[in-house]
Amino acid sequence: MHIYTGGKTGGHIIPIINMIENDNDYLYIGTKNSLEERISNEKKINFLGIDNYSNKLIYIFKGIKKIKKELINKKIDFVFSTGGFVALPVLLFSLIHKIPIFLFEPNIIIGRTNRIFYPFCKKLFLGYEIKNMKNKMIVSGVPLKIKYEISKIKYDILIIGGSLGSRPLCEIALKLKDKYKVLLIAGKYYKEYYQYFDNIIDYSNNIYSLMNEAKVVISRAGAITISELIYINKPFITIPSKNTKDNHQVLNAKYFENLGLCLLFDENEDIRVLFDKLKYIMDSNNYYRIMNKQRNITNNSIDMIREIIKNDVC
Repeated sequence: MHIYTGGKTGGHIIPIINMIENDNDYLYIGTKNSLEERISNEKKINFLGIDNYSNKLIYIFKGIKKIKKELINKKIDFVFSTGGFVALPVLLFSLIHKIPIFLFEPNIIIGRTNRIFYPFCKKLFLGYEIKNMKNKMIVSGVPLKIKYEISKIKYDILIIGGSLGSRPLCEIALKLKDKYKVLLIAGKYYKEYYQYFDNIIDYSNNIYSLMNEAKVVISRAGAITISELIYINKPFITIPSKNTKDNHQVLNAKYFENLGLCLLFDENEDIRVLFDKLKYIMDSNNYYRIMNKQRNITNNSIDMIREIIKNDVC
């Protein structure tokens, strides 16, 4: 059996969903009543939910106890973790029972959970090359499976507030909607803002189609969303959240801006700056041509990761 863990946001969940496809003997372990459970239920993925406790120590202790009850008599070949606090009970269980651990980091800075467990892992797969890479780190790229259809909704700008939504991006969408046709993915803020928009949804299982149909995408700077936009070859402006652990969204945004793959906007800047950036993209092919030359995201990361894991656990 293969165990996958990681959750709370799309950056942790989507790589797991993509890795699980065509795996016939797996279990995804996350938190109950969470985004990972919701997506797993929608996709009919075999999911084990750990009860959510506000006390982190209780969450870890109860989680290990539940995992042990469910898995103690099963042969587990490896654990694949994308990080996040939800992964801690699974990773600790793996250490106790000497199960091979493989980690994945999509951002350009390694997250806390991955930093803690790096000494004990077989490999740490990276979405992008980082500074001071060590011997067990492999740049695999982000595990993507992108398919899209023609969207029935017509719009110029797609605004994505991340898998959980973003109030600042909802407010920015309000300021843009009178000049542009906007589609807003509002996440948990949907009920608060739906009355103000003709086109607004809380979440989409067809996000790639929505990205593909937009002329420009405005998004937070989660590594998965950025990778998807680069793969689809879509002009985008990133507005990083400043409230992420280790400030990783700001670092992601600056990294890709320096590569010429996106434009960066600070949510505290004058909105006129954003209008200028949109006009620059919409009115000129220059930016798009420069950006297009830089794109090199491929879709073979899944096969690469699977092959390395297979060779390591044999």
